Amino acid sequence: MDDRRRNRAARRQAAILAVCLVALAVAAAAFLRQPADENELKIPIAELRSQSAELDVLDRALARGLAGRFAQAHAGQLAQTVDRSRDELTSLKTPERLSEQRADALRLSSPLVTASAALHEGRAPLAASTSAQVVASGAALQAIEERLRR
Repeated sequence: MDDRRRNRAARRQAAILAVCLVALAVAAAAFLRQPADENELKIPIAELRSQSAELDVLDRALARGLAGRFAQAHAGQLAQTVDRSRDELTSLKTPERLSEQRADALRLSSPLVTASAALHEGRAPLAASTSAQVVASGAALQAIEERLRR
């Protein structure tokens, strides 16, 4: 009799554990399907804004005679971080009310891709028009970031 009770208790515990695991999986799936809110959208936009400022500083340093190899290596790292931030922004599911800000941020980050690639390839300092686009993109990304804070 004792073995039967233990077997029943073990089956009951296994069933309860299975139900708990299924409930946890359903809750996790529901959480992951939720669209991104303002705070989640703000993170990659803030990263892109920061990368814009960093590209501007790097470009100005190159114009003053900073060593080219360092700048190229740093620009290569910046290109990778810009790509990661853009990928993160692209992968976010946003509600309709935030889609425009997401699309604007992606559009505004295009000059960052161009500038980081140019600096990485040793084409420095940047052309005045490209440099101006980087600065303008940074300002526009900051404006989006501030709108998301409200």
